[in-house]
Amino acid sequence: MCKYRMKHLPAFIIAAMLMSCATTPVPEPFDSITLSNDCVDGYVDTCPIYRFTIFSDDTYFYEGDEKMEYIGVYRGKTESGTFARAKVSLEKNGFWQLSEDYYASPSIDCESYYHFRVVIVRANIENQRRSVYHDLNCKGFAEESSLLAIESLLEKQLGIAEWTIGD
Repeated sequence: MCKYRMKHLPAFIIAAMLMSCATTPVPEPFDSITLSNDCVDGYVDTCPIYRFTIFSDDTYFYEGDEKMEYIGVYRGKTESGTFARAKVSLEKNGFWQLSEDYYASPSIDCESYYHFRVVIVRANIENQRRSVYHDLNCKGFAEESSLLAIESLLEKQLGIAEWTIGD
């Protein structure tokens, strides 16, 4: 009987090790939309700095740094349907067709190359993923009105416009 137990001991140890590894959950993709605003150099003292991510269940993660009513890290729940409305705003304004970068380039006219404010819109929806970076000093490109509409609608729908102190 002792031989039987010793013979199966390594299998028991291996099974226990495998079970302990299986307790870590595998992350699942979760639909989200992120709107963030950042400033470089001369604009840091005058513009809002924040990141707001809303998830498909209408919960959010918010981090405010400068010129915002709420400074720090917060999480909460928005009004039901907020994510769905934000998703529709992205789709109606051609978000998935936008380029990923609207910075200084030969085809885009920008007022300053050294001091800028950038708005970033990120979306992870139904296995699609896109991040759009927009230097607000850059003007006159073809997609400018669509991009500005998306940024403005998201600020209003997510409630960020109400939290901004300076701009």
